Amino acid sequence: MWLSFKLGLSPRSLLARPRRVELREPETKTQGRRRRRTAILAKMYLFGNLIYVSCLLINAVAILSEDRFLARINLSPNSIDPSFGQNADAGVKAKIVTLIASVRTLMRIPLIVINTLIIIYELVLG
Repeated sequence: MWLSFKLGLSPRSLLARPRRVELREPETKTQGRRRRRTAILAKMYLFGNLIYVSCLLINAVAILSEDRFLARINLSPNSIDPSFGQNADAGVKAKIVTLIASVRTLMRIPLIVINTLIIIYELVLG
């Protein structure tokens, strides 16, 4: 018992079935490089998908029509009219309207450039 305590073994681990140990050959330099390269490529793949998704979501917000869609669900900038003494950014609805209006205003030119780059990338490397 004292020896098992000294070695850091508990009585349960002494009674447990022995584990099977798999013997692997040592990794060569090229295998290590290949494994690191695939890990980097996997991260780049996820980053590329994140860029695609964010671009698609910004495009979706940018093409919303104020007259046809946003006015029907009361999210047009004209529907938010703060009364005297209230902050214009008081509610969640007002923040959403402000976000939609700012995305439509500020992201128009950058979205044209980003969409053009994505189309060229897909055509060339597709």
